[in-house]
Amino acid sequence: MSNDGRTGWKLVADQTQIPAPDKVRTDAAQQDASGRFLRVTFTGVPGGQSAALAEMEVVGRLATP
Repeated sequence: MSNDGRTGWKLVADQTQIPAPDKVRTDAAQQDASGRFLRVTFTGVPGGQSAALAEMEVVGRLATP
């Protein structure tokens, strides 16, 4: 997550140790995670294959300054 979408990216959920991808997954962010922009990175995609993300929902609460 990042507040401005350019700098300060913070890892909030790490699924790199999951042995096989599931069609539906729920990833919980760290308790103190906050930001406006979310970036999803695919790792370990076998050569010649493409990563895909069909739908994503991010749920949280609005922080008051």
